[in-house]
Amino acid sequence: RDDIIRTSLGRGCHVIVDDTNFSPRQELRIRQLVEEFNKEHGESHDVCIRDFTDVPLETCIERDAKRDQPVGEKVIRGMYRQFLKPAAEPLARADAAADGRAPVAEAEIKA
Repeated sequence: RDDIIRTSLGRGCHVIVDDTNFSPRQELRIRQLVEEFNKEHGESHDVCIRDFTDVPLETCIERDAKRDQPVGEKVIRGMYRQFLKPAAEPLARADAAADGRAPVAEAEIKA
């Protein structure tokens, strides 16, 4: 991918990296490539990120199913769980202390 980006920039093309770059490391690498290219060639290409994380999960699954080479629902759900699913809030315990602390278990108070 790095070589394709460099070669395309060298040919004066607009480059679209059309894959899932959720990892900050991947985005950073693309930005580094463009910065290095700009320094080497005295140019000023920009990196523009288009974020599609606002698309509902079910819509992503439906769209993927219509692709020529779908990745499949399992892959999309896995990526959703890994990168986008909100963290679950802890359940409130009915026996919690009034000050919000967890109750002390009986085994902890036996001497």
